[in-house]
Amino acid sequence: MAGLWRTWPREAGAETFSFTMLTVNSDKHSLMNRFHAPSKENRMIVIVPRSEWDDWLTCRNPELARSFMRPYPAARMDAEPAPLRLKEKV
Repeated sequence: MAGLWRTWPREAGAETFSFTMLTVNSDKHSLMNRFHAPSKENRMIVIVPRSEWDDWLTCRNPELARSFMRPYPAARMDAEPAPLRLKEKV
């Protein structure tokens, strides 16, 4: 998954960490377009193929980094329905 992180200095030498997952539009993705409400924009996380991990992690060029912002092929993904779990009354 493609993400960005940063450390932020705090008082007394402590640090705060922040992280964000990068997403792309999936309105035309044959699998991921089914996971949002019909009137909402479909989004999916950016999945970086294992063969490109080093390229992503060492990339310092913004234009090159944008080339990773693409939907992962549906043919390489699996999905199955999960049963709805209702909360038990205590």
